[in-house]
Amino acid sequence: MTRFIAWAALDILRTNLRLVLVTSFSPILITLASIIFLKFVLGPDYFFVAQFYTTGLPQLLLPAVFMALFAVRLFSYLISHQQAAYDTAKFFSAVGGYILRVFGLFVATAIVWFAVLFLGFQLLLNAELSPQQTSYMAYATSFLAFCIFGWLWLRFAVILPAYVAGQPMGMRAAWQASRSYKYQAIFLSIAYYVVPAVGLVTVASANQLGGVVDAALTTLIIWVFAVLKITTLAAIYDRMLSDQEQSIPDAFD
Repeated sequence: MTRFIAWAALDILRTNLRLVLVTSFSPILITLASIIFLKFVLGPDYFFVAQFYTTGLPQLLLPAVFMALFAVRLFSYLISHQQAAYDTAKFFSAVGGYILRVFGLFVATAIVWFAVLFLGFQLLLNAELSPQQTSYMAYATSFLAFCIFGWLWLRFAVILPAYVAGQPMGMRAAWQASRSYKYQAIFLSIAYYVVPAVGLVTVASANQLGGVVDAALTTLIIWVFAVLKITTLAAIYDRMLSDQEQSIPDAFD
């Protein structure tokens, strides 16, 4: 596999496209269809239900659960080469453990993200800047905080495929194992923040788009980059195994 993690992630996506579409895109289509139905078909009588579903907790939880199911399935195929029948209870137990680790990793990296934002805005409050300069610096601080968050996530997130592979590792071991791609992780953290943000802002500012089209494009952008982040973790884990003179097979050889 190529030494460039971004190309390796795209190659994993290409060679396992059927798995990706079946296990991740179809549930997202169901979610999108339900959003369209609640918000645009049922009408104002169901406004509260539609708003809760499309802007509240379900919109955050459902895609997260779908992506966890997809991630565990993909890692199982790639790492363990599990194409035969599997134990359903064991699979959902792995999904539960995966979600808990994602949550723990999110909390740990979010603390650093919050600290960067807090310190940055404290410096801005004490600096003698014009309103325009303050606005620019606030955007720059937010950008820096999100990029640091993404970089730390990529450095530590190798614990996720390792857990699915049955070889759990701690945060310190993940940090040491990720040294070989620490500079690539900087590029990926910037790209995975800037590109989808530009896409979402473009969709939101395109006033000529209808509500259904806007919802579809937004869902598509979020899905594409969620999938890419997961295939990136697979590529990162493969990079770690390659450093140990191992490799993982494609899911559909």
